[in-house]
Order: sequence, then structure tokens, then C-alpha cells
Amino acid sequence: MSDPTMQPKPKKRYGEIIGVFVLLGVIILAALYQEQLTSFFTLRLWDKGAPAKQVTAFLTALQKGDQAAASAIFEPNTSYKPLMEKDKWNGYFIITQAGKLIFTLAETAPKEEPKDLKVEFNPNGKGSAMVTAPDGRGKMVDYRMEMIEGQWRITEMRGGRPESTAPAKTVRQTPPPMPGGGGGAKKPSGKPTH
Repeated sequence: MSDPTMQPKPKKRYGEIIGVFVLLGVIILAALYQEQLTSFFTLRLWDKGAPAKQVTAFLTALQKGDQAAASAIFEPNTSYKPLMEKDKWNGYFIITQAGKLIFTLAETAPKEEPKDLKVEFNPNGKGSAMVTAPDGRGKMVDYRMEMIEGQWRITEMRGGRPESTAPAKTVRQTPPPMPGGGGGAKKPSGKPTH
């Protein structure tokens, strides 16, 4: 028979204690690396090639003359507007403080499919990415990208050129005659004055 005064030995809860310490460690690490973790998930850094894929899709759409596909890669409320020349789409333009900048298809889209694009992430603020790609002139230009509604979108294109306007003709004008014979000094008449 068992002795009723004997109580069972309490179970040692080593597993639970270790679990609590592990949980505390995870919470402390999450607090220490909060900004990096937020950037990782906000910018979806597990797919670091996504911004470059979007720029490649944009440049390919420009090469094919596909305005709808190219325009879909801009941020929804973009300041870049379609550039129409002779009722035909020929790229984009934007109005800046410096004037109108144009991005024609021939100057913006590279001749071949762009490869090995450089991507640089900026985790500050809401985060962004800068993608460097060749343009139609062989010059490397930057595309600023932001994650908007779950997709990388172009918010800024660098490059382009100022719109060339025909220089206005300078017409040389002579000033109108001054009343009283002009503003010059009077010539002496040779008569003595009193």
C-alpha cells in the first residue's frame, strides 16, 4: 500500500524554462533588428532582382512600342506623360522647374535587351531601389523604384533631355523718336546768346 502522507515529487520543468528564455531571446533580437527586419519584408529583399526585372520589362515595352505595358510600370499618379508626335506615341515627358524633359523611345530604350543591371536598395523612410540600366545612346541612367501596392514601380527616370525649341528670331527695334527732337545734346547754332 502506498503511504497517503507521501506526495509525488514535483516534475522539473526544464523544457518550459528553456522555451521562455528562447522566446525572450527572439523578442530581444527582433527589437534590436527591427529596422532591418521591416526593410526586409517591406522591400521584399528575398527577391533582390525584382526591381531590375521591372526596369527590364519597361525597357522591353519601350523597344516594342507597347505604351500600355510601359505605362503600367510607373507609379499610379506619375508626372510622366505620354509624348505624342504626329499622333503617334514616342515616349514620355515631364515638366520640371528646369523646363520640359523628354524621353523619346529611341533615346530611352536600348538597342538590345538590357543585362546585368545594377540594383541598390535604400531602406530609409518607406524604402526604395535605384536601378542603373543602359539607354538608347549607350549611357547608363538611373530609375528610382518604390514598392507600391505590392509591386516595384518607377517613380523617377533620370536622363532624358530638354525639349528643343526653335530659337525665336531677334528683331532689332529702334526706339521711337523722343518728343522735342530726341534726347541728344543741342548743337550750337553759332549765334551768340545773351
